[in-house]
Amino acid sequence: MVPRLPVSEHFVERKFPEPISQLDDVLLTARDLAQDLARHLEEDGVGAQAFHLFLYRVDHKVMTLSLNAGRVTRDPLHIANMFKHRAERLSEENYDPGFGIDVVRLAASSLDRLDATQLGAFSIGSGADMLDQLTDRLASRLGAIAVLKTELIKSHVPERAARLVPVLGRYQKMANEEPDLERPLRLLPMPELVAINAEVPDGLPASMIWRRQQYRLVKAAGPERLSAEWWRRREKLKLAPDPKPEKPEPGEIPKPLPYQPDLPLFDPVTGMRDYYVVEDRDGHRFWVFRLGLYGGPVHPSWYLHGFFA
Repeated sequence: MVPRLPVSEHFVERKFPEPISQLDDVLLTARDLAQDLARHLEEDGVGAQAFHLFLYRVDHKVMTLSLNAGRVTRDPLHIANMFKHRAERLSEENYDPGFGIDVVRLAASSLDRLDATQLGAFSIGSGADMLDQLTDRLASRLGAIAVLKTELIKSHVPERAARLVPVLGRYQKMANEEPDLERPLRLLPMPELVAINAEVPDGLPASMIWRRQQYRLVKAAGPERLSAEWWRRREKLKLAPDPKPEKPEPGEIPKPLPYQPDLPLFDPVTGMRDYYVVEDRDGHRFWVFRLGLYGGPVHPSWYLHGFFA
C-alpha cells in the first residue's frame, strides 16, 4: 500500500480536549504549530518546500490542506501566512468540520539543507526573499497556475526564446547562452506586417507604414541576421509517425497505408531574418526585420517586432 501523501519525518501536532470547528481557530493553531515546526527544522539544519495541514475530525475523517513554497524555507510567519491566504479561497461548502476537529497536524516534506544565516547590523538585503514570499502569498491566494514567471529557452527566434511557466512549478531551466544583445523593451506577441521603403533593396529603411500610419525614419542600424533552425533543414513536418506496413496473410489483399500529407521541405533560407533598429523623427525606436532575401524563391517582406522606447 502506497499512501497518497508520504509519511513525513518532520511534523508537529496539537490535540484538543474539546473539539474546535471555527476556521479562525484552525489558523491560529497552525500559526502556533509553525513556530514548533520551525524549531525542529532548524535543529536538523533543513528547510521544507511543501507543507501539509491535516485536520482530524471526531468522526475519523481527515481534511488535508497542502501548499508549496517557491524556495526552501522554515520561516514560521511565512508558513502561517500561506495557509491563511489559502484558507481565504475555501468556502463554507469546502470547509466542513463536521462535529468538530480534535487534532491538528502540520507536516513538512520536500526537505533540503538550509543553513542558518547571521544578519549583521550593517547588512543590506537584496529583496529576493521578500519577492519569494510575495510570489508564495499570491500563489496560495490565487492558485499555483495564476502566478507566472519568464523562463529562457534555447532558440534564436525572439518570440520563442522565452515562455511563461508557473512560479511554483518544477521545470528544468534552460539557460540562454546567447551573448548580451540589444533587445527591445516590449516585444509584440506576433510580428506585424509593415511596408518599408529603402533606397536600395538591401539598404537601410527610410520610411515605414504600420497600421495605416506613416513613420519617417531618420536613423537606422543593422542588419543583425538571425537564421532559422538549421537542424530542421531538408526535413518535413510530421503530423503523425510513419506507419509500419503490415505483412498480409496468404490470400489476403494488402491494406493501403494511411494518408500521409506531402508537406514541403523546410528551407532555412526562407526563414532568415535581418533585424534593424530604426528611429523616427519623434525619437521612437522600432525593431523591424526583413524575412527572406532579395533574389530568392520568395519575395521578402518586412515586419515590426518590438519597441525600444
